[in-house]
Amino acid sequence: MTTDERHVINALLDTLSAVLHTDWEYTAAQLDCRPFPSVLAPTGTFLAPAVEDESNNWGNRGAFLAAWRTACTLMQWDPANAHARRAGGHAPTLYRRLEEIP
Repeated sequence: MTTDERHVINALLDTLSAVLHTDWEYTAAQLDCRPFPSVLAPTGTFLAPAVEDESNNWGNRGAFLAAWRTACTLMQWDPANAHARRAGGHAPTLYRRLEEIP
């Protein structure tokens, strides 16, 4: 994996974490989410729902969370560093010139 590709994946993980975990209260308010105890504990977020069965009545969320955790592990991604990466100007290169595409 190239450095640019790693930056792109880190940016994706960073922003998903920001929207679905760090800023969850704001996201939930914008989506008009109401608490459903079997789907999301009062202290939970989308990425950390704090419920026993994360797939209960929402199978795709359980699959997403499994894929999310696998990607985080594979990338050795640490959410604690997400804000520092964004603030430090580590913006991803999202596009390549045609001659750079394998």
